[in-house]
Amino acid sequence: MTKLSSSLPKEYDEDGLGSINSDLVARPTDTQMVVAMIDCKSVTRDIDSGLDIATARILHIEPLREHEAEQARDLLANAQERRTGKRPIPGIVDGGTGEILRNESSISIVKGGRQ
Repeated sequence: MTKLSSSLPKEYDEDGLGSINSDLVARPTDTQMVVAMIDCKSVTRDIDSGLDIATARILHIEPLREHEAEQARDLLANAQERRTGKRPIPGIVDGGTGEILRNESSISIVKGGRQ
């Protein structure tokens, strides 16, 4: 398992997320696509299991415009398929967030309690 640090490095002063702050505030349930560069901030050893757990740190993060976001969604789906051997279910990786409801004929994604 890998963890993710919740803060950017202290020396990082060009936070790309700041440029979409008003969008995040205005539409908090919308999914935003970003591109990020990471490294390893720390490694913790679980004494009981002997597992080393990395904590990733975001070094640089930038929001994407809509046409770039579409390409990024494709890249994300392709990377997931390469890693898992399974193609993601359409609609889940492409920005859907929230509870995933399944029945025999469809998959619905619920956002903010609405379907």
